[in-house]
Amino acid sequence: MFVLTIKILYFLYFSFIYHLYQPSIEYINYFYVPMKDVTSFIRPIENLIDVGIYGYENGEEGLVTDARMPGFLPIYAPLYWLLGSNWAHTFICFLNIVLDALTIIMTAKLAQQIIKLDKIFQITCLILSFNSFLSFYNHSARSETISTFFLVGSIFFFFQYVFYKNRRNIIIAGIGIAWSLLFRPAHIIYIGLIPFLYFLWLIVNKDFSLPRFLKLAILLVLPSFIVISAWTYRNYTLRQKFIPLSNTWEYWADPPTKALTSLIMTFRGDIVLEPYSMRAWFQKPTNLEGFDKKFSDSNPFDNDMFTSAYNFDSLVSLRQQFWKGGNDAIFINKCKTYIKSFQDEVGFWYHVKASFKLTFDFILLKQVYGSPFIKANLFCKLNKAFFLAIYYFILSFSIVGIIIAFQKRQLWLLLIAILPLAHILTHSVLLVMIEKRYFFSALPILTILSSYGFCSIFGRILSKYF
Repeated sequence: MFVLTIKILYFLYFSFIYHLYQPSIEYINYFYVPMKDVTSFIRPIENLIDVGIYGYENGEEGLVTDARMPGFLPIYAPLYWLLGSNWAHTFICFLNIVLDALTIIMTAKLAQQIIKLDKIFQITCLILSFNSFLSFYNHSARSETISTFFLVGSIFFFFQYVFYKNRRNIIIAGIGIAWSLLFRPAHIIYIGLIPFLYFLWLIVNKDFSLPRFLKLAILLVLPSFIVISAWTYRNYTLRQKFIPLSNTWEYWADPPTKALTSLIMTFRGDIVLEPYSMRAWFQKPTNLEGFDKKFSDSNPFDNDMFTSAYNFDSLVSLRQQFWKGGNDAIFINKCKTYIKSFQDEVGFWYHVKASFKLTFDFILLKQVYGSPFIKANLFCKLNKAFFLAIYYFILSFSIVGIIIAFQKRQLWLLLIAILPLAHILTHSVLLVMIEKRYFFSALPILTILSSYGFCSIFGRILSKYF
């Protein structure tokens, strides 16, 4: 009840903040907040109910049928059919609160089962209850809260299988992964990660049986295989293209912006419009409130990334061409030339350095909601400071927890640490997509390690006074 109460209070708090600082938004009601990306998730479902086609209208692109996988379909479709759009959206907000709370309870219960330290359940609940980074998105039909719920649920039920050997739990875990990747295709890595953890556990405990392991792996992967196969077949039937997951890249921006984004990703830069990102350097600073013009006039590039085809002056010229617009074909071809030159000439060590930087940029949170800290008023500064303190508490004590788990040979804790590590590296090294909200779904598992680190250090004090 405590967890749900805190999440309701956060929900009311963010409702107040939205209306206070963004009064110009056209709100459906006091609770629901229109956010970016909602249309691509929800409008296809409404069209499916209204006209029988899963897709949404997107300007010159026409009807887009494959931008988002239908994760919301079993949830939103009956709500929309019964209640209409406004009430269906509002119901999703309330559902997000419940799922946010359930995610915390499952995480805390799992921490209790793995760690078996006094007060570990309460500490995990307390830390995650005051973590606001999913609560911020509970006001809209977005994927952050619900995808995290299904991801954590799949991990939770996998461990219920490990502890109690009930095959039903591994089937539920498989369904959880499948539903999670319908919202976040990057979660497909967990199809391989979770069986890999079990494989390592069996090997270390000298209890490996190939038939038993294969049965588990098949049960875990089968729901995702069915979902992806059906979605791929449907897309190929409609468009004669092999599209196994989401296809947002094709529709989210105009061709020059996509070409520039490909170039930034090739440079292993941050494509998110945040202060001091490579994408921010290419954007007109006058169009981005809070971005530093001095940064726009600086040279943020590593000299090791320049080639015979381009240097810093070339990138300045490219940026000016992007600002002016005009001949898209010339701009796109120039981006392709720079990409090819980078791939042919830039050495291995630049990729290593750039990947390290992206990884640290991904996990080291500098900005919390809205305007930059330095430009916020005192009330907002205090809020941002509190939310950042919770975030860095989780991050720092999770590192402590991993160190102590290694010292005490806590195998499951060391194995479970692989999950957030793989999550981070998938986004920073493989996908080169380090938008901060992609990291938040790894926070619950990190909090298990954080709670362990905290309780290991302060356990005696907690036992004595609480």
